[in-house]
Amino acid sequence: MGHKGFILQSTYQITGELPVIHLYGKLEDGRTFLIRESRRKPVFYVKTVDATLIDRRTARVEDTDYRTFDGAPASRVEVNVPPEVVPLRDSLHSRGIKTFEADIRFAVSYLIERNIRGGVLIHGSPNPAQTNVDVEFFNPDLEPTEVEYSPTCVAFDIETDPSANELLAISLYGEDIDEVYICDPLNRPMPPAAIGCRSQQDTVERFVATIERLDPDVLTGWNVVDFDLSVLQRIAQREKTPFELGRSEGRMRIREAQGYFGSGQAILPGRIVLDGIDLVRGAFVRFPEYSLEVVAQEVLGEGKRVEGDVRDRAGEILQQYETDLAAFAAYARTDSRLAYQIVQRLNLVELAKVRSTLTGMPMDRVAASVASFDFVYISA
Repeated sequence: MGHKGFILQSTYQITGELPVIHLYGKLEDGRTFLIRESRRKPVFYVKTVDATLIDRRTARVEDTDYRTFDGAPASRVEVNVPPEVVPLRDSLHSRGIKTFEADIRFAVSYLIERNIRGGVLIHGSPNPAQTNVDVEFFNPDLEPTEVEYSPTCVAFDIETDPSANELLAISLYGEDIDEVYICDPLNRPMPPAAIGCRSQQDTVERFVATIERLDPDVLTGWNVVDFDLSVLQRIAQREKTPFELGRSEGRMRIREAQGYFGSGQAILPGRIVLDGIDLVRGAFVRFPEYSLEVVAQEVLGEGKRVEGDVRDRAGEILQQYETDLAAFAAYARTDSRLAYQIVQRLNLVELAKVRSTLTGMPMDRVAASVASFDFVYISA
């Protein structure tokens, strides 16, 4: 029968000298899973006529039934670990030797070979997990399938001083949460749905613990990668506190934005970060501008809770924090709620999931047009 699930994220780790593919996802019954695949080696292809030019001390080469577009026989080139692909590929290119599929990510290549685009049927026995997932599979057989799956989602937002050096609060909103953690060394009485934290370190630790408890598939917010997560990571490093938001041990990696309209990508083990701005743009929903205020007014008919001169919004937030905790808490909670409700009203997380099943890309990369084309075309 096997176990039906949906793959959220594909990556790898090198254990000893062995590359191990990690596939994180959610089973149809709601349990989280991790697949560890250690049998696969990194491969790419060259024309068979060029295969004799490859140093057998650096790679293994074998003939295949594949052909290039011009009809030439192709040979498979296999190396030990993914970092060995790029220098070998570049060395071959420098000698005028063409390579094929040498720019495909290691774990993605594994999925391409099986045409697995999200939905997966796992043939193997689940084992007790060694991480924060529910079950693990080791070297199971996989095949594509359709699966009923709706990602769980939590939105969050941070408030800081105008220089973004001091953390004031972190708010969270989702189906099972609506609260804000306020950094307050003065230990003032808190308004409803607000929880006081004695330091910035305590605030970050409370946030991390709540994400672990809620265990959402998707984290979202507005400009959440380039601002919120980047600032939190920097503050956590400064305060010397762990900042692990994934489903297994490992620090968050942030890839910088590519291109004028792109934003960064946050990579968490087993969890997906979807920026609300990217989701709206990726769905080709047009607005005069993509600030939370403008989009919320257009989609929800309400905006951020501010009064006075919006040009000094940072100053107003700081003043509320210092003199009116009730207003400050309401403002912070509203920001995360608006982000969540925009994404839900426009059905953007579900759209990302459907696009993932069409392109093979994880939900945070469905806008990668070249990689999506590679996945669909090479699978075929």
